[in-house]
Amino acid sequence: MRILAGTSGYAYKEWKGSFYPNDLPTDQMLGFYAREFDTVEI
Repeated sequence: MRILAGTSGYAYKEWKGSFYPNDLPTDQMLGFYAREFDTVEI
């Protein structure tokens, strides 16, 4: 059985500095997120 982990969304400005780099443009958040997680709720 394969289990996928993700979050309910990805474009949270509050995550900048803790998960996302501070200087990451908003339009690059999904690509950055996808390198870490296999799934996301949109």
